[in-house]
Amino acid sequence: MEHIDLERSSGPPRARLLLVDDEPDLLSTLAEILEHHGYAVVSTLEGEEAVQIAALFEPNVVVTDYSLPDIDGVTAIHRIREQRPRMRAILVSGYIPGEARKRALAEQIDAIMEKPVSVPELLSEIKTRAGR
Repeated sequence: MEHIDLERSSGPPRARLLLVDDEPDLLSTLAEILEHHGYAVVSTLEGEEAVQIAALFEPNVVVTDYSLPDIDGVTAIHRIREQRPRMRAILVSGYIPGEARKRALAEQIDAIMEKPVSVPELLSEIKTRAGR
């Protein structure tokens, strides 16, 4: 899990992003890119940990892969939204089974993106969802 100093930044508050993906290299690269664009980012490899982090970090947007080693991304989003109902969510995956796509729609996930994800498109979705 990445750690940030929430007290460190000066100026307007930065939008907080929670990234969840089981590919460490992708997770690290995306976190670096998003931090460069001014977002406060925390990342994790597992859905259960994402639920715990969200309770403390209070993200504006969660970006999660569908396929995670413990719980799937739709379940993680559902559980996070039990604590943070207005949190925005972006689901990213190389393949999302039909039933999972139906669950994602029922969960009112804000965007579903296919891997390999285009960084400019992801940045655009995040900007739209984070309100900045």
